[in-house]
Amino acid sequence: MTATRTLTDELAGDLAEPEDTQRRYRPPDWWAQSLASGALGVALLHVERARTGRGGWRTAHSWLAFAAAGRVDGGPDCHLHYGAPALAYVLLHAHTAHPGTYGRALDVLDAQIARTTAARIDAAHRRIDAGRTRAPRTPTLCEFDAIRGLTGLGAYWLRRNADSPHLRRILDYLIRLTEPLPTLNQHELPGWWTHLAPNGRRTTGFPDGHANNGLSHGISGPLALLALAARAGYQRPGTPSRSGASSTGSTPTSVETATTSGGPTGPPLPTPVVLIPMTIAPAGRRGATAPPA
Repeated sequence: MTATRTLTDELAGDLAEPEDTQRRYRPPDWWAQSLASGALGVALLHVERARTGRGGWRTAHSWLAFAAAGRVDGGPDCHLHYGAPALAYVLLHAHTAHPGTYGRALDVLDAQIARTTAARIDAAHRRIDAGRTRAPRTPTLCEFDAIRGLTGLGAYWLRRNADSPHLRRILDYLIRLTEPLPTLNQHELPGWWTHLAPNGRRTTGFPDGHANNGLSHGISGPLALLALAARAGYQRPGTPSRSGASSTGSTPTSVETATTSGGPTGPPLPTPVVLIPMTIAPAGRRGATAPPA
């Protein structure tokens, strides 16, 4: 434990100032908005250190302000580990540990993440609906996985607001994802079967695709989110409750009502990159300023 803390202290000290870090390592432009391998990951490190008393909030705030400087990516490429959802996820950790901070920034980000969530859920239901009348249409991994897909967005909404209608729609979609695809060549495929290889691309090594059972990119991610939501009280009509009785009362939206009425001819996912101009107030001030686009 001591060696781990020493190493963590050394890393945090080496990454204390975002401008200095950027000057020394010269990272790519997307680095500031990346949770997986960029400034937001460093910001989360400093938030956790401040929360546990091993670091200061001023350092954490400087990294959050750096990550939010300029224009935050809220377009079709954003997900839990990049762009608006990633920034919101780290801000939420700081907000939870230090109530009263970053509230305005989270509200602005929530509005964009809600639009992104709705568009992706609608697109996923259109894909499934189209497979009922034509050949089955399999999902990409980034449609549903925990890193880039709806499971990741669901993890954010579960932490942000367990009663969120966006979370309920995601959970109903994930339940629908577990339903078998229509028979293809006399073989029934699981609903999360993808036509891609594990790397998210078409390869000769996986000519017919695969069913990924992993946590990051496979069905274990959706199952984990469903389990966490169940522990938080989510109940779908007709499913057994903790007491074993079937739930028939007021409950979240069912899969049937969550499915879009537009069908397979509905509008596709937005293609332009939506950028959110955002700045975070200096340390000592509440909330953030986010002028409209």
